[in-house]
Amino acid sequence: MPGDVAPQVVVWGDNALAQRLVVELIDRYAMRVTVVLPSADRNQAPEIAELRPTGDDQGMAPDILVAPRLTPEVFVRAGLTDALALALVDQDDVANVNAALIAREVNPDVRIVVRMFNQVLGEGVATMLGDCEMLSGSEIAAPAFVAAVLGDDRPAYVRLPDGFLTAVQRSGADDLRPGDVLCGLA
Repeated sequence: MPGDVAPQVVVWGDNALAQRLVVELIDRYAMRVTVVLPSADRNQAPEIAELRPTGDDQGMAPDILVAPRLTPEVFVRAGLTDALALALVDQDDVANVNAALIAREVNPDVRIVVRMFNQVLGEGVATMLGDCEMLSGSEIAAPAFVAAVLGDDRPAYVRLPDGFLTAVQRSGADDLRPGDVLCGLA
């Protein structure tokens, strides 16, 4: 991409996760975002359409494309052929897998990130699609909820090539066994 043009990410979904993802991409990472919505007035679609960057660059507002059904043509109109990545965050696993397959036809090199509740299905699809990551929001968030309920420190997640590393801060290390610590940081 030219040096003065921000990379583009395409997001498909009309839920709270899609809304939060778009905010993060435009505010924190200064990405150009195109959001594909199945309807302009269902779920969080109206709120997503109203999103504006918190900074001065109002040109970074997301582009909205309403398409009741995903097709290769819809992804081409959304700019997927030149996009850096595609985030599929619908709540329907089958619809997300179908969308990932269509996206791979349109752009064989795009990075695909898919919200999946069924991780077994997700692992199989990710293997088949290549540069694709399947994430389960509940799987990632559950340890943080458990820690908060138990009053423990909240874990942080560090992405490694093979998966995630969970890091926690322990104020009292008296109850830790040396074999339980992968790497101690000061």
